[in-house]
Amino acid sequence: FLLFAGRSLKAPAFDFFYDLYNQSCSKLNCSGLDFMHYRQFSNPYSYEDLAKHQGFVHIPYQVSTMSTFEQYRMNVPLFFPTVRLLIEWHQQHNILREKTWNGVHHRGRISNGSAISAHPLQRHLPDPNDDTDVESLKYWLPMADFYRWPQVILFDSVDELIEKMKTTNLKEVSQAMKNHNENEKRRILNLWERVLLKVAKYNKHFS
Repeated sequence: FLLFAGRSLKAPAFDFFYDLYNQSCSKLNCSGLDFMHYRQFSNPYSYEDLAKHQGFVHIPYQVSTMSTFEQYRMNVPLFFPTVRLLIEWHQQHNILREKTWNGVHHRGRISNGSAISAHPLQRHLPDPNDDTDVESLKYWLPMADFYRWPQVILFDSVDELIEKMKTTNLKEVSQAMKNHNENEKRRILNLWERVLLKVAKYNKHFS
């Protein structure tokens, strides 16, 4: 398994996860699990290098990254913390600091709100940049890419992560992801075909 926790191998905000993982392994049998951080690969590495692994375990630093799209399209099973667990870890360790500009600009503290006020029609919604507000996180985080895709494997504790790494039928998950990706490809191509045909009607050379 490959671990994706932070942008670098030694991102301090993610040290807590290694502690939790080691604690869980002291209780559970982890001897059959090969687990390494993706930054332990020598650069450059290829998609083939990544795809050789059984699954990817993510401790997110952001709600949308291109690499997670690429990995999902590779049909490699993805493991993510539940919304509840991600909120807990973020509020304790500020791991989603790149979710907001405040979090990026003021790396030492959790974002406490937007710099500009919401549009009057949107003021009934929680502030998406207030990561001190649990209700805001509960409202917005389920819209993250990895919570919208089918077949993503969610864990609500590190103990549960280890159990799911050991017991999940990953070949079945990968096949289900492949089926979904093939359907998505057809759907997206059809959408673009309709858009381009509409645009082409305004081209005098189109017939």
